[in-house]
Amino acid sequence: AFIPKGAEILGGWAKVYRKDRTYPTETEVSFEEYDNSKIRARVKELTQQGKDVTYPVMNSYGKPIGENNWDTMPCVMIRKVALVSAYREAFPAELGASYEADEIQLDNTPKDVTPQESREDVVARKMAQIEQFNKEQEANHADPEPAKTEEPIQGELLDGELEY
Repeated sequence: AFIPKGAEILGGWAKVYRKDRTYPTETEVSFEEYDNSKIRARVKELTQQGKDVTYPVMNSYGKPIGENNWDTMPCVMIRKVALVSAYREAFPAELGASYEADEIQLDNTPKDVTPQESREDVVARKMAQIEQFNKEQEANHADPEPAKTEEPIQGELLDGELEY
């Protein structure tokens, strides 16, 4: 890919030929849709003027915009976009669902994957605890402490010990 000095990049195009099809798959992509360099240049200009850019500058996918390949190799990047788009259209079963995170809006917040007990598991666990508690209670009541035999006080005579 190349661009003459002073020329403006309008976009990119690609053709993909398949043996099983009569006509090639053709795509055209607009450079303006993919390039954020004007936004980055404006932010850079504002910061050089001493003005604060208080809002986060994001691209259409919610990713922060910074220095990247679109600034250094815009022709190569728009060519890649056109090729990938053409391949996806020509081979939808193989490539139709292959996207990079930058190309789609994803919710990247971590999800809690800790296993949760089902209602049935909780009920079963509680029933087992109740059953164990009941067994312990029965065991405690089944073996009452033996009654203490009273020790006689010294010199005391008990019934049946008297001699006449």
